[in-house]
Amino acid sequence: MENESLFNTENPKAVETKIIEKENTVSPVEIKQLVVSPAPLRMIALGEVKGIVDITDRKKEQIDAIVWNEREIKLILNQGTDLISFQPEFESCSEMFFQREEKRDGMSLFGEEKGVRIWEGDYEPIQFGKSNLIKFLKKYASYFEPEIEKSIKNMKVTERKIEDSEMLSLDDDDNVRTVTEETKNTNIPRSFKAMMPLFGGFEVELDFEACVTKKTDRYGNAKNKNVIELRVVNAREAIRQTMEEILNKFPEKIPKYYGRTDVHINRSRY
Repeated sequence: MENESLFNTENPKAVETKIIEKENTVSPVEIKQLVVSPAPLRMIALGEVKGIVDITDRKKEQIDAIVWNEREIKLILNQGTDLISFQPEFESCSEMFFQREEKRDGMSLFGEEKGVRIWEGDYEPIQFGKSNLIKFLKKYASYFEPEIEKSIKNMKVTERKIEDSEMLSLDDDDNVRTVTEETKNTNIPRSFKAMMPLFGGFEVELDFEACVTKKTDRYGNAKNKNVIELRVVNAREAIRQTMEEILNKFPEKIPKYYGRTDVHINRSRY
């Protein structure tokens, strides 16, 4: 028969003693409590291509796998004492075209966020006033055809507004739908290409799409002012291509997976 254990809860390093009765013999057994401190965790975030390539080569025997997507590259180490990730530092000429709003999967049953998806949506277009776009094109003139800047300087916009009213019901004079159609014609090229650096010395051909639209504020409300909106329509393909070129610099024997991974420490996600 085993009696209730004697344990001093006020001292975390106390000795727990159990009395064990066996075959009419009572033998005290001493059990020492083992206190284990968590291993120190180092979080290493790199922004240069050379840095992630060098550290991957030095730690190649400790790396189980590489998980990557358009936003980052993470090294999965078998010892688990380091969190090493790479997030590119974009060149100033292209950075603005690669900003996008993070979208999450929603909430779990327990009220916790499920996390950001690997990919959802497009990069946001950038709105320029005429003078600001001319300044941008002048600053980075070596990447754009001269005709682009010339067309912006001589920008012409022809607007046409058509309203059409349609009676939806003969029984109700108030039930009228008004359809408004707005068209804008401009001499600005609707699409053009530019060979631009992204990060780490990598250059990619970007496909720009241009249109004239009304300026919107941070809440999406339209203002009574025309702006030129530029969008890189191949943004995802461009950055993915660049990430794949970086992965080609890593040792071939390390498995590489497209996806994302999170580490949770005290309810914080990294």
